[in-house]
Amino acid sequence: DGPHPQFQDFFTLLGHYDYQITPANHFSIRGLGTRNHTRGFTGGHGQSETFDSILDTEDFVNQGMSGVFALTTARGRKVNEIRALLEYEGRKRHPIFSGAPEISIAGNGEFGQRFYLPANNDNGKLQVQDNFSYSFAKHDMKVGGDINSFVDRKDVFAGWSAGRYNFASLADFDNLNPDFFFQGFGLNGQDVFTANTLKPNYQNGLGLYWQDKWQARPRLTVTYGLRWDGTWNPQPQTPIPGQQVYTGVGPIGHGTKISPVPQHTPNDFGQWGPRVGVAWNVGETSHPTVLRAAWGLYYAQTPTIFFPQASNGGGSRSTTLFCNPAFFCSPGDFTGVAPFDVPYTYQSTYPFGSNDVCAQLEFTVGCPSIEYADPALRNPRVSNLTVGVEHQFTSEWTVSVNYAYMYSSHLKTGGFSTSQWQRNLVPVGTDQFGRAIIGSTGVNGIPCPANGVPVFGFSPLPLDCTLTPFSGALSLASFSHGVYNELVVAVNKRFGHHWQWFANYTWSRNFSNDSSERDTDTFFGTQDPFNINIDYGRNGLDITHQFKSGVSAELPRGFNWSSNFIAHSGLPSPAYSSADLNGDTVVNQFANNDRPVVQIGSGQPFLLTRYPARQPDFFTWDMRLSKDFKLGERYNLRLVADIFNVTNRGNLYSNADNSGYVGLSGCTPIANSVSQTCAPLTAIPKQGQAIGLNGAIYGVLDEISPGAFPFAAQFGARFSF
Repeated sequence: DGPHPQFQDFFTLLGHYDYQITPANHFSIRGLGTRNHTRGFTGGHGQSETFDSILDTEDFVNQGMSGVFALTTARGRKVNEIRALLEYEGRKRHPIFSGAPEISIAGNGEFGQRFYLPANNDNGKLQVQDNFSYSFAKHDMKVGGDINSFVDRKDVFAGWSAGRYNFASLADFDNLNPDFFFQGFGLNGQDVFTANTLKPNYQNGLGLYWQDKWQARPRLTVTYGLRWDGTWNPQPQTPIPGQQVYTGVGPIGHGTKISPVPQHTPNDFGQWGPRVGVAWNVGETSHPTVLRAAWGLYYAQTPTIFFPQASNGGGSRSTTLFCNPAFFCSPGDFTGVAPFDVPYTYQSTYPFGSNDVCAQLEFTVGCPSIEYADPALRNPRVSNLTVGVEHQFTSEWTVSVNYAYMYSSHLKTGGFSTSQWQRNLVPVGTDQFGRAIIGSTGVNGIPCPANGVPVFGFSPLPLDCTLTPFSGALSLASFSHGVYNELVVAVNKRFGHHWQWFANYTWSRNFSNDSSERDTDTFFGTQDPFNINIDYGRNGLDITHQFKSGVSAELPRGFNWSSNFIAHSGLPSPAYSSADLNGDTVVNQFANNDRPVVQIGSGQPFLLTRYPARQPDFFTWDMRLSKDFKLGERYNLRLVADIFNVTNRGNLYSNADNSGYVGLSGCTPIANSVSQTCAPLTAIPKQGQAIGLNGAIYGVLDEISPGAFPFAAQFGARFSF
């Protein structure tokens, strides 16, 4: 307990070289080298105030280098540029309390070896581009292409290698009575680290484009073009166990079907992106008023961290025990009665393969859990429409209004430990909101016809009983979508009379039904194995109001002063259900996906949205003062003073990991099902209310908002020659 310093050591080296080979050929090199050594990092649990002990944090070293090489050839109206990027990054992550099982005591904190440590990831990127432009008559035409290759090397994620215990209270900790135990294992006689080390993975992309800028009239410019991209995705490195899974989305037989377990990750060669735009000056030449409109389709590659591999879903080389003592897998014995043998770590290596796990280790590890890519998986696509008007009312001042509408499709559904889409389930009906009611194995369980191994009683009824019914078939798909609306009003003063200034206001809405993975520090995947549309609503990136302004001025005696500030509405705040309402056992590391029911007065009941509350508003103001000193003909010295968060605004924030839960009561099971119903909430949750588990406060402000920091000053010098 108490304050502990976080150590951070940053080092950056920059280099730049230009060479004019001939009057028509120019060559340049830019290099960057960085090293970041940090001790005391918590990995998403807040960096200023956290319930993690310093012993539960990590010591990591991120270091890398990159170089950009460009060769430009200009011959009259024809210009060709060849550009190459070469990049490497190494990420070595070590526990501070190495080898100690991680201990979590609800309401008190965590200590021990962080569950995902030690870990390692080396990656590299090669990008080569060739762009040719030709100007003729009223046209400025460009054509080109690029090759992108990303490689992931020495990737190791051996989750829970030292084990983890969860205790519901300090009294349970004193009495050696954990309510959950985790342990990672290696299969086929391999230790847990060897089993979870991946071979190099490659994701390759090829892009081709053509575009033209046509000056149709002196006041009218039209742009149009087409881009195509193809993506070769990394493939699973081991066979994926199991006999059958669901693919597709929607009701069974009407979108979802039963298929053999997919053994490959789809590539994507259908990324066609037409673009068109127009700019029309309807005002005077000296004070133009320009109307603009543009539309296009744009794509992005799916990050490789989500794809099924050997350790995060292949299931053939490693597995993990998620043990509740009620299932007679208690640490050190099988009595199911406290006190247990704590701390205790099972052996980390077994001689069996994944096909033998069910029969050999049924009461300790259970059948394998897999991750697979849906055959319909595609890269994200955005349809972007923008319209706007800009008026220049003096040579220095302009004002503009722009509106943007973006429809995103093929967004990620499932595919990671914090956004799981569990589909090894059999529905027996739906509730009034269209959510699946999941079948049960009953009081005594059922025998699995495929291997003769019994399936636990009171478990979700599995589609494939050779896989565990507890998050046994996790799908990576791209069935989600989102809609973003934005209106921006801006004023801009170009540099003149020794100063420049800008200010803009943005109103926006950001809605989707996709997972929140990598968006903010929240963990949501789809709540239903079939009906994902019931999750549509405000997402974790929705910021209604945002105001930005900045100024830069030349002061007497050669000083330069600049300042900027940002003010925006608070980020959405999630509300996690305290109960697994549909019984699919998905917890996304710690939180249920399911949405509670709300009924206000005598009104119609409805499902609580994922983000019903908001964090406090955000404001920060920074400034810089600098002065240049000329040292002879070739040398220059710049002194810089930076001040961050001038007003020392607190910008407090609630870590949903700690207090984002909404307590439910009056829960009753649904017959022949693992699903349940609970008494509805009577109001929309708000931060500060005592509506959490056992009356705990929901939305406690316990850390600083992402992107914020206390008042700080930084001084530097730059020497150039």
